[in-house]
Amino acid sequence: MNKIFSQIISEKQQNLFTICKILSYGKPKSASEINFHLGKGGIYLHQNSHVLYKYLNQLLEMELIEIVEVVKKKKFYALKREYHVDAPVKVSEHDTPALLSLQKTLNKYQNLPINDFVDGLIKKSKIEINENAFMIIDFETPDNYVGHEHLDFFYWKIDECETVKFNYKKFEDEVGKEVLLKPYLLKEHNKRWYLVGQWADQKPGENKFVTYPLDRITSVDHIYYGKNFKRDSTFNPIKRWKNSIGIFTGDPSNVSFEVQDSKMNNIDFLKTSKIHSSQKETIIDDNWLKVEFNVLISFELVREVRKLGIHNLRNIMPKELDKMIRKD
Repeated sequence: MNKIFSQIISEKQQNLFTICKILSYGKPKSASEINFHLGKGGIYLHQNSHVLYKYLNQLLEMELIEIVEVVKKKKFYALKREYHVDAPVKVSEHDTPALLSLQKTLNKYQNLPINDFVDGLIKKSKIEINENAFMIIDFETPDNYVGHEHLDFFYWKIDECETVKFNYKKFEDEVGKEVLLKPYLLKEHNKRWYLVGQWADQKPGENKFVTYPLDRITSVDHIYYGKNFKRDSTFNPIKRWKNSIGIFTGDPSNVSFEVQDSKMNNIDFLKTSKIHSSQKETIIDDNWLKVEFNVLISFELVREVRKLGIHNLRNIMPKELDKMIRKD
């Protein structure tokens, strides 16, 4: 906010103005999301959360904002359209069709802030928009994956390098546990989202990262304002999962097996759809192919190899992997 402007209006007026500014961009926001963005700007209302609702009720009475959606008793607020200020148009007629296709493509990722950015660019375009735009790429993620409601929250916490608090419950546990985490990455694998980070109480210099599936995070604490942390510059997702298939990491092993072609066309399939980037193939004869790669032995690897059909496999090495694959 402009320094002169902030000196001539009261603190309450500044907060009302800031709430309107927060609601002027992106998608409609709940009270907890507004509180989160206020905190990012140095306005902390979490100790007296009822104050925020007084502000929102006042803005509703002034008809500056409106409730645009109610989901499970949670209200979502937005600044009324007539109070939005359109930025100068920077989207050319040539770019608009591509943006519309991108918007359709990202449809399955509605809870990621990148959608707000794309939607904003399209709205700022004064060009006549063709409503018949269609999806060009269809990602594997299903529309109804669990845990997606937390994507936006964790996205901004990672961006701000701010510690988060959430409740996590394993499938086999009756009750969950509270976790304080320094979030580093949102990673998608096999139609599920995962949060990667370091425990908040981890000792300095301890380079340990943990992973939590979003579908087992039962709730996040929107009111908690965690400490900002210095991100470990050595964290590199590409290098970290270089030797892995899936979400787990560790030391790789030399893995090999021979696979029969059969009616499943395994040989052509493996040549064109490699299990891992280190994969090498050697043709034995018309019916058998030897496959080798350097990868972490994990249940995800077992699942990938078993897809070829257990009856089509032989000479699986090491023996540890052979037992895992053939185990009922």
